[in-house]
Amino acid sequence: MKSISTYIVGFDEIVQRASQEFSIASQASIIAVKLLNSQMLIQFLREVQKHDQWVSKYYRCSAQIASESLISNILTLLTSTMKQRYMKAIHLLLQLMTV
Repeated sequence: MKSISTYIVGFDEIVQRASQEFSIASQASIIAVKLLNSQMLIQFLREVQKHDQWVSKYYRCSAQIASESLISNILTLLTSTMKQRYMKAIHLLLQLMTV
C-alpha cells in the first residue's frame, strides 16, 4: 500500500493508521472506511487502473482488484452516483436562492 500512496495525496496517513492493526482484515477494513469517509475511493481506483504493475505485483491475476473491467464498472457507477448527488445539491441550492 505504501507504494501506491506516493500517487495519492493523504493516502499515506490512511496506510499508517491501518498498519497499526495486526490482522489483514482489520487493516483492509480501516482502509476501506477511511477511503469512503474521505471520498478518496474514486481517486484510489483510478490510480490502481493507471498503475497496473502495482496490482500485478501485489495481487493474483484472479483477484477482483486485478479485473480492469470490474474497476471500470465500479468507477462508472461511483462517478454517476456522485454526479447525481452534486446535481441534486446544486438544484436545491438554486431553489433556496430563488425563494
